[in-house]
Amino acid sequence: AYPGIQYRIPVAVQGGAYPFHYQVVSGPSGMTVGATVWDQNYGTVTWTPASTGGPFNVVVRVTDQQGATANVTFSVTATTQGFVFINPSAPAGGTGSLNSPLRSFADLWKGTTTDRTYAGAVLYLRGGTHALSGLAGNNGNVNLVADNK
Repeated sequence: AYPGIQYRIPVAVQGGAYPFHYQVVSGPSGMTVGATVWDQNYGTVTWTPASTGGPFNVVVRVTDQQGATANVTFSVTATTQGFVFINPSAPAGGTGSLNSPLRSFADLWKGTTTDRTYAGAVLYLRGGTHALSGLAGNNGNVNLVADNK
């Protein structure tokens, strides 16, 4: 999770009697989940970390209409590391940080499939229209290489 930006993750449920009821049993302060089918964020965990910290252990309890329960557990860390931002209205020459985003996917590619500058990072697309443009030798297609891009 990136400090100051809302973290949103849906809880996946397989089986059980719909609709479900969700509850955050434990997690960082301010973390919520849309509890009932009438809630706007139904089944989605949301949290806006104010600063870096963690890891925080999270337990979300899911209860179905027949009273069966299951706990979903995961951890989340609030950090500024491991994110790359793209904003099509940003000036050229950005570093990929929140305050200096890249302008395009071409900036992410750096002209090669082997560059590892952003390997393993979470890509955060800011507002605007994003053109997916890859390498000329690949007919302009974007090819996400697991170990590099």
